[in-house]
Amino acid sequence: EHPPCEFLIVGFGPAGRGAVQHLEDVRDRVLVLDLSPAGIASAEAMGYRAELGDASSSEVLEHLHLKQLRLVVITLPSRNDALAVLNLIRTIAPQAIKIVRSRNQIHMSEFQNAGADIVVGDEEEIRKTLARTVQEQYNHLSTV
Repeated sequence: EHPPCEFLIVGFGPAGRGAVQHLEDVRDRVLVLDLSPAGIASAEAMGYRAELGDASSSEVLEHLHLKQLRLVVITLPSRNDALAVLNLIRTIAPQAIKIVRSRNQIHMSEFQNAGADIVVGDEEEIRKTLARTVQEQYNHLSTV
């Protein structure tokens, strides 16, 4: 028997794998939910409990018994899928902190208006990384 799920990661691609980096100490209370067998295998290889399933299905989420859920990270790239999951989580586990990935900056306010506590934008992160990379290369070229 597993301890109750306190941390739910929806989607286990690169964003989902990044989301669990600082949850290693509580991995027995983390659950990864993904539609891909490869995502499930990856999560299990890292020592996380994982279930194959569609997080936009209320039956799937209700089956997970999320009454103790403290934090959910929705990493799905599809805006519609992420919104559907966010709306279900708000109903099933309103107490949980809801972090949502937004691929496009123009959708960030939509996630906030739908009840996300924190929205992380791909475009903003790419902007920061590109700016840092260009600066590093410029600095290197300036010293040559």
